[in-house]
Order: sequence, then structure tokens, then C-alpha cells
Amino acid sequence: MCGNKTVIIFCLCLCLLFPITALSLPVEIGGVAACVMDAGGAVLMEQEAQKAVDTAGLMRLPALLCVCEAADRGELELTQRLRVSEAAAAVGGPTAFLTTGEEILAGDLYKSAVMIMAGDAIFALSEAVLSSDEAFVESVNARLAALGVAGRCTDRMGTKTQLSAADVALLGAALSQSGTFLTYSGMYYDTIVHDSGLVTEMASANKLLKSCSGCNGGATGSSDTAGYCGVYMATREGTTYICAVLGAANAKERAQAAKTLLEYAFATFQTEQLARRGEVIVGDVPVENGVENACDLIAAADVRVVLPQNGAYSEKSDIPVSLTAPVRAGEVLGNVTYLDADGGILAKVELTVREDIAASSWRDRLSRVVRSFLHM
Repeated sequence: MCGNKTVIIFCLCLCLLFPITALSLPVEIGGVAACVMDAGGAVLMEQEAQKAVDTAGLMRLPALLCVCEAADRGELELTQRLRVSEAAAAVGGPTAFLTTGEEILAGDLYKSAVMIMAGDAIFALSEAVLSSDEAFVESVNARLAALGVAGRCTDRMGTKTQLSAADVALLGAALSQSGTFLTYSGMYYDTIVHDSGLVTEMASANKLLKSCSGCNGGATGSSDTAGYCGVYMATREGTTYICAVLGAANAKERAQAAKTLLEYAFATFQTEQLARRGEVIVGDVPVENGVENACDLIAAADVRVVLPQNGAYSEKSDIPVSLTAPVRAGEVLGNVTYLDADGGILAKVELTVREDIAASSWRDRLSRVVRSFLHM
């Protein structure tokens, strides 16, 4: 188990304004690459997590994320019927056994894409989102860049794209926030019915759905060169952790490593949202010589930290007694520093105002005096 000093150092590193340095794995899981993070991307633990490698079927995760987020935005309805192209039907690997020209509900395609990483379903959905190969790949790579994923795709399915355990965990964290993904990710067994009457039975390879409390999603893949790879999500009491495991010797080792790390994370850490972007931190700060008499100071950014279970924190504020107009939105006007139980810095949030406050003219000031007199 980690000592108190190690945990304090760990917490210091999770400040959003400083580089994040994760703990090496405190539990034994063998020689696999692994990364554990929370849903916001804060890394808790890692082992060989930065090396980009072949991840077998997980190379399809970027495309899966983009099609799920398209549905989240309402760009694709689950009740739409989509026609399967020859290119989609030809995709190998885990498939939903789609045939060229058949029409199928988008919801059934999402179900098979999420439950079994069906390549033909993911491809068909990607074509429905953006018919141009070039445009879809460009969209995928833009999303990867925004997430901080180093890998890049050269085709719809991410063929030969190499990803690290940290990359896979980031993709899993993004998927854990997709309502479309979560609609199907907790299903262990289900079916889809084709136009022909053929029924495709699907069983998720995510064994943690039945063996790990709170597990509500994941994705797996395996090959002779990549070994057994997977990413798993679990949520307990509002906190979600994501665990990526790459290069396990078999499916049992993959699942056991992920479960061990998730159980350790829930037993050891808790995620605290200390501030939200736009949240009022200090209200009614006086404004001198402004068109407004007072204003609220708001958080300029989200602040999340990972603490030891039942870890305490305190706040230290640097807030002006008053402001002098003009005041600009986005201008740093103060800050709040969050401290751990020993006084170490956990995080700091800068404070600003929501809208510009212009300086008042002599007419404004005279009008204010008159209004004040009339309301005496």
C-alpha cells in the first residue's frame, strides 16, 4: 500500500495547473501496460502507459467515439434505417454479419458496435455520419488531438493505428461520457434481427460487467501480435474510473488485471470537483466608478482533484475587497487555492467576471445619486 507521503505527493501532482505525474502501479498485475484515470482524464496509476503499440480491435475506438458523439449531438437518430454499403459489409474481425444493401436500424448498429466492437457496424455508422472517407478521418483525428491522444488514423477503422495505454484510457474516458455509448455498454447479451430474418446473437467480451461492481462499459480486442487488450469503466457513488490494459497473455489475465486496478482505485481514492467553470465563487464584490455597483467573481476553469479516501482539504482566498472599473471579462481578478490536510497545494482556480463592466460617466454617477435620493 502507498505510504502517506507518497499519497500527498500524488495529490500535489493532480492540480490542473501543473503537470500530472501518476503513481506506478501499487499492485502486482504482471507485465501488461496499464493506465487508470478518472472520467476527466486525471491519471491515478500507470505502468508502461506511454508506449504506443498495436491494440488489435481497440484501433476502432476513435471511430466508435466519433459515431457515438454524433448521435449524442442529434446528428444521427437511433430510429433511422440505414442501408449497408458494400465497403461496410466487407469489414472483417468481430462483425454483426451485415450484408450489402440490407437496411437496418441505426440503434441496432450502435448496439453491435458497442457490445462487440463490430467493425461492419462501426463502418456503416461512420458512413452515415460523414460519407467522405477523407472528411471522417479528418474529424476523427481532430477529436484525437483535442483529447490529447498521440495516435492518428489514416482510414475509417484506424487500421495500423498504434495507441498507448494512456491513449486508450483517454478514449475510454470520453466514451464514458457519451449517452449513446452508455445506452448499450452495460449489455452482456442481446440480439439484432436482419431484414432477411437472420438473427445475430451478441455476447460482450467484457467479463467485468458481471464480476466488478459498478462496471458499466468497456471494449476489448485481441490478436497474436497485440495480445489481449481492453478498456473498462466503472462508476460507484458518482465517481467513474477507467482502466486500460494492453498486452495481457489471455482474456482471464486481462479481466483480472483490470478488476484489480479498479478495485484498488475505488478503495484508495476519491474524486472531488472543487470548482466548475462559470460557478460563482464570491458574490457582490463592490465595483468603484462602474456602471454596475457590484459583481460576482466566477471560476475561470473547472478544478478537480483526486484525494485519498476521506481526505480533507481547505481553501485560501486571494480576493480583492473591491474592483475599479473598467473590468474586463476574462481578466484575472483573484484566486482561490485549495490545500490538503498538511497545507500542500492541491489546486488553484483563477477568478474573473462573466461580462465586461464599463467605467461610469459623470451622467451615470449623477443619475445614480438622483435615483438614490428619490428612493430615500
